[in-house]
Amino acid sequence: MTRRPTPASAPKRAGIATNRRTRRTRSAWRAGDTDRLHARSTLLLLGGCLGILALALFTAASSPVALLVIWAALGWYRHGRIGPPLVEFPPEEISAQLRERLRLIGLEHAAVLGTLVLTGVITMLRGIEMTHPAGLLGLSADPGEPPWRVLLLSVLFTGANLVLTALTVGGDCTVRRPAGSMALLSILMTALWGIALAAVLLLPVLLIDEPVAGTVPILLAAAAFTITLALLPAWIRSWSREAHTERELELELQRALKHP
Repeated sequence: MTRRPTPASAPKRAGIATNRRTRRTRSAWRAGDTDRLHARSTLLLLGGCLGILALALFTAASSPVALLVIWAALGWYRHGRIGPPLVEFPPEEISAQLRERLRLIGLEHAAVLGTLVLTGVITMLRGIEMTHPAGLLGLSADPGEPPWRVLLLSVLFTGANLVLTALTVGGDCTVRRPAGSMALLSILMTALWGIALAAVLLLPVLLIDEPVAGTVPILLAAAAFTITLALLPAWIRSWSREAHTERELELELQRALKHP
C-alpha cells in the first residue's frame, strides 16, 4: 500500500523539489546557456562588421560604422550579469565570469576599430575623399585633409570614446544586474563623451594655423585614448572587488531572512 504524505511531510517534500529545481537551473546556467547568449551577441556584431566592409566595397557610405560604435558601447549592457544571484557562486568563479565577459567586450571593441580602419583603407583605395571620419558623431575634416590623417583621427577618437564609456558604465553593468535604463544610459554617455571629445579635438583647428592644426587633434586624441586605456585595468580590479562585496551583502541578507 502506498503511504500518503502527511501534512507535516508535505512542506519537506516541497522544499526538496524546490532545491532540485534550483540545482537544475544552476547547472543549466553553468553548462553554458548564458555563455551561448553572450557569444551570439558577439557574433551578431562581427556579422555587422563584415556587412559594413562589404558595403564599403560598393558604396561611398562610411556612416554605418557609427551604428557599430553604438552597438559596441551597448556591450556593457548586453554582457551584463544575468543568471542566478552572485551568492550562488564562489568568489573565484565570479572573477572568472567577469574576465570572460571582458574578453568578449574587448573583442567587440577591437572588431569595431578594425572595421573602421579597413573601411577607411577601402575608401582610400577606391579614390573616395574622406571628409567625415566614421564615428558616433563624425568629425568634420577639411576637403584637402590627407586621408590617412582623417582615418587616424577617427580611430583614436572612436577608441577614446569607447573606453570613456566603459569607465562610466562598465562597473554598474558588470557588478549589478543591469536594468533596461542602463542601455539608454550607455548610449547617452557615448554621445556625451563624443561631444566632449569633439569639442576638445576641434578647438586647435579653430585657434591654430595649418599645418599644426591638423596634427594637434591627433596628438590630443592619442593622449586621451592612451590615458583612458591605462586607467581601465585599475577600474576592472575595482569592479571585481565590488562584485565580491555584493556577494557578501547578498549572503548577509540571506542569513538575516533565515534567522530574523
